[in-house]
Amino acid sequence: MTGKKKIIGLFICLAVCLQMQAVNLESIYTQRPDDPEAFYFIPENYPITADGKTDVSDILQEAINQLKREKNFGILFIPEGKYKISKTIYIPTAIRLIGYGKKRPEIILAKNAPGFQQEVPGDKGKASYMFWFTHSVVQPGGPVYDAGPSTFYSAMSNINLRIEDGNPYAVGLRTHYAQHSFVSHMAIYIGKGKAGLFDVGNEMENMAFYGGDYGIYTTKASPGWQVMMVDAYFEGQRVAALRCQESGLAMVNLQVKNVPTVFDIEPDYADRLFVENSRFENVSGPAIIISNENNSNNQITFRNVECLNVPVLAKYRRSNTETTVPHKMYRINNYAHGLQLDDLLARPEYRTVRDVVPIPKMSEILKRDIPELPSMETWVNLRELGAKGDGLTDDTKAIQAAIDQYETIYVPQGWYRITETIRMKPNTRLIGLHPFATQLQLGKVHLLSVVLVLRKRCWNPRKEGITS
Repeated sequence: MTGKKKIIGLFICLAVCLQMQAVNLESIYTQRPDDPEAFYFIPENYPITADGKTDVSDILQEAINQLKREKNFGILFIPEGKYKISKTIYIPTAIRLIGYGKKRPEIILAKNAPGFQQEVPGDKGKASYMFWFTHSVVQPGGPVYDAGPSTFYSAMSNINLRIEDGNPYAVGLRTHYAQHSFVSHMAIYIGKGKAGLFDVGNEMENMAFYGGDYGIYTTKASPGWQVMMVDAYFEGQRVAALRCQESGLAMVNLQVKNVPTVFDIEPDYADRLFVENSRFENVSGPAIIISNENNSNNQITFRNVECLNVPVLAKYRRSNTETTVPHKMYRINNYAHGLQLDDLLARPEYRTVRDVVPIPKMSEILKRDIPELPSMETWVNLRELGAKGDGLTDDTKAIQAAIDQYETIYVPQGWYRITETIRMKPNTRLIGLHPFATQLQLGKVHLLSVVLVLRKRCWNPRKEGITS
């Protein structure tokens, strides 16, 4: 094969691989979102070079802290480029890091970064973090207050992370936050590190994890309720795709391949795991290791999960027994392990329900369960159309005029005062990137996120593309 043919073959292989994943690895925000209230991590504002060689740790931390000091909440936009760090970056409450550009920006943990080579005493994850979502600003040498049930509005989106060699206890993200917080549109290349993410919170979307001991290592979410994960991809973890205890994860469109185990529940712990419309491939050991069978806190449910080369569906630690499947390709219509109640009058009992059928071929992979945002080329900026967003000016007419004329409207940060009902068309899409910093306020007293009335039909925010 000639060199030219080899190159063409590599591109074809790459294209096929990208199509064969349940995620979109391309940049979601392909252009700079213009927002007068946002901070921008660019050379005009900070002494940085996005070449992947210059360490920007201290400058990035100062930019985050400056945003918190001056605004208390808001967005730091990071443009396309490669950014090297060598220490943990702390993200306090209500601060969001969002990448933009034709390619996602990539933040790289330098080789042999100090503090990432040993376990952290007293820390459950026994790891060090590239990014740590915290409750407040962390002063140099001061205490770190982890994010918790009152940590709202924090997020990271459209940014890739990479862990270089020599950091065996490195983790990409620590995300113990609560409502309105999330990570989305990210690929974490863990390499020889420990995990991509430690401790789940609220919601994650369009996330990919490559390598590492684990993709996700998590304990109980901070508020104690379920955590939603939609459109996720795990590949090549050395121990398990997910190590968990009491996580309460609900997962839709989960794809896992080339791992020893998908779910490894911590010994002596239970968990509530719900998996639907997903896919497991080439799992050499059990798809799930259940540690505390016959426990009322344990509820494991798989529905419509297709498997290829997954001979052991479940292993039970206490009894040292297994649920095996003789088929090379099969679909789990329903697998339920835990306390079962057939009807309201039945006596509850612990048992395992299994409905597994062989299939002749695997279904096509659903690339995304959540629809993509409209292309940024179609966005119009509400500020450029005359809205002020200063909390004082009546923006009703400007907002209504924008909706009457355009389908996709970007609403920069600001508090937009309205005094009349805003009437949206069926194809209207309003896009805001921070739910507290971007508000529509009714009158002078009542604060509402959105006041909307639609004609002729009910409105589904997922379907219409509104996001925050």
